[in-house]
Amino acid sequence: MLISKVLVLALLLNAHPNLPEIQFEINPTTVKSGESTQLKWHVKNAASVFIFSLGVVDSVGERQITPSEPSRLVLIAEGPGGINADTVVIKVEGGKEVPEYNQGLAFQEQLVGKINAPSLPQLLDYFQTVLQDSMNFTCQLYIPADGVWVFETKRARQDYLVASDERKIGGRRLAYRVQIAQSSTIKNGYSYLIKTLVDYQYKLSVRWYPELKEDFHKQAARRLRNYIEKGSVLFSGKR
Repeated sequence: MLISKVLVLALLLNAHPNLPEIQFEINPTTVKSGESTQLKWHVKNAASVFIFSLGVVDSVGERQITPSEPSRLVLIAEGPGGINADTVVIKVEGGKEVPEYNQGLAFQEQLVGKINAPSLPQLLDYFQTVLQDSMNFTCQLYIPADGVWVFETKRARQDYLVASDERKIGGRRLAYRVQIAQSSTIKNGYSYLIKTLVDYQYKLSVRWYPELKEDFHKQAARRLRNYIEKGSVLFSGKR
């Protein structure tokens, strides 16, 4: 499904002239655990380039990567002709395929926000920084087929989601899905939709249960929005 989405996106994007031209490769594509591989990229006709999960980068470069698990790297480039993207996959011998976080689990829609940014690559870099560096989540970025870019995090324990009077609750976990779309009417304008996935565990239990109480989902969504809005005041696109 992911491959077909990538192909559809590539066909749509490359229908426009003067799009950024991307050369994006990894060698070797398969390594043993603890071994390194070389990532190289060369992008033409781009003013801004972002690689998940390296951040905003120069148009030409290379980086040595030592993956601990199979990984998917995404390059997004934006220039006068529009936006283009490509992916590479690093495989680890004996490992499974690139993990799909929270596959098949239902997220709840919570909050919608708006934000301005000089370019999509710089905005994606900003959201990655918020989720990974500020909030300490592990996340993935998915290439869309419909113009909506999606960050999704692994579930992680969040102590603040357990109230002091909940004596039977041993913990709650949280995952975010953040959908980012470019405005069709506002220059440099974007919207984002925050979705949450919360589950809980009783003390002395190993089983996790879906959290149905809306308050915990709303609290988690507001927390992420606060991080986004706090940093966006200073966000100039020059990171």
